[in-house]
Amino acid sequence: MTANLFKTALIGGVVLVAIIAGAWYFIAPPDAAPIALSGYIEGTTGYPSEFNPAQVVCAESTTDVALKRCVEAPEQEGGVAPAFRIKVPAGTYRVYATLKDPSDLGLSESGKAYWSAFVTCGFLASCKDHTPLEVVVHSGATASGILPHDWYVR
Repeated sequence: MTANLFKTALIGGVVLVAIIAGAWYFIAPPDAAPIALSGYIEGTTGYPSEFNPAQVVCAESTTDVALKRCVEAPEQEGGVAPAFRIKVPAGTYRVYATLKDPSDLGLSESGKAYWSAFVTCGFLASCKDHTPLEVVVHSGATASGILPHDWYVR
């Protein structure tokens, strides 16, 4: 009798495993697209002045216009630039900064300061290219050294 009970339990276990495996196949089939994992974009803010006013730094997706992540960077006096770190889904982004409150500087609007070719060229007068650069973020990785400092083109 014990041998029959053991066989029945074993067959029942195998059937249960088959049912769970089959259900998993229909929930997440093998050819399903993987879920995009997150990564980070980090860098510092800058402003053409003796201090860095409070800013909002945003990463906007180059492929999904609805995907934009922003963080605040505090005001900073002296030579220390405020750091930022933005968590985003893996993908390609353009990064820009805006003034948190333009009226603090007597402005009616902020404009956008992109991480651009002008920044990587060294802010020289001979640098004419203000094209925003694309930042590629891989799952689990950090794209660092991003400087949205190009306030010279609106």
